[in-house]
Amino acid sequence: MDLRMRNCLLPICCLYAIAAMAAGTAITGTARNQTTGRPSAGDNVLLLRLGDGMQEEARATTDAQGAFAFNAGGDARYIVRVMHQGVNYDQMVIGKDPLEIKVFDAVA
Repeated sequence: MDLRMRNCLLPICCLYAIAAMAAGTAITGTARNQTTGRPSAGDNVLLLRLGDGMQEEARATTDAQGAFAFNAGGDARYIVRVMHQGVNYDQMVIGKDPLEIKVFDAVA
């Protein structure tokens, strides 16, 4: 391979590597209210990256079906936190399967 060809391929390979890292991993799930038996719509959801403490990576709100989604980057470990009626429900992200987070109505 001549020098010009190698100099052209190097930037292209770097761009592919950067694009692959930026693509990240989709973290999806649903929050379901176990008290009512219905999806938990309108709850705040946090994506927390574990490492030196827990750092907020992203925020979302559950839709009418209780669904949420995040695009996480790299190999980091994450916890998803659903906040329902002032109570936090945390679940560790393991693998690529969608999460099912059970929440309950708070009692005064």
